[in-house]
Amino acid sequence: MAQWNNLVVDGLPQDKLIGPPATELTIATGDVTPTKLMHRIDTEADAATDFLDGIVAGLDSQLLIIRAEAAARVPTVRHNQNAAATKNILLANGANVALSDPNMTLTLRYVAELDTNGAWVEIARAVGAPAVLSTTAPQPVDGTAAAAGSGTEASKDDHVHMLGPLTATLDVSQQQLDGARLENAASGPDAASEVVGQVYFDTALNRARIWHA
Repeated sequence: MAQWNNLVVDGLPQDKLIGPPATELTIATGDVTPTKLMHRIDTEADAATDFLDGIVAGLDSQLLIIRAEAAARVPTVRHNQNAAATKNILLANGANVALSDPNMTLTLRYVAELDTNGAWVEIARAVGAPAVLSTTAPQPVDGTAAAAGSGTEASKDDHVHMLGPLTATLDVSQQQLDGARLENAASGPDAASEVVGQVYFDTALNRARIWHA
């Protein structure tokens, strides 16, 4: 009989693969029942924290992306709390994940052949807000020790680091310094704060000079 049917891709209904906007799911005694590709997870009775231990079984290979409904209500997705049950959740490295920021997402795939009766398996987690481009000028290359840094912003691809002023010794490891020249000055620079070994080219005397104690 001619009729309209739901679009199915590789056995999955369209609303399980190409999802409409995320809707809220509230945890009930540790479980939720997904109906879409994307859901916002809320704690039971709006508690400050809650555990998500089970997700009602889906279709084989079904994807599910979840995040927190609100930063003030943190659901923690726990690993393997329902072993051999169809609602079990298996997380990477057995590590629970607290959805403490609504920008965090956890992506799961239902695999019917795993864990005896099927399980939701983690395939990705995105932690924290998306990176933003920095508006701060890069730090100068000043001879200080290398460090990983603690910034959370991304650099623009055309950023430029200034060379100096140096605040620590620059170790050139016995390499040549090509095309360099001494500081030119008509008299000794850094009066009253000279250091042993400091050099400059005196333009009045037309000589290179060095400071010694």
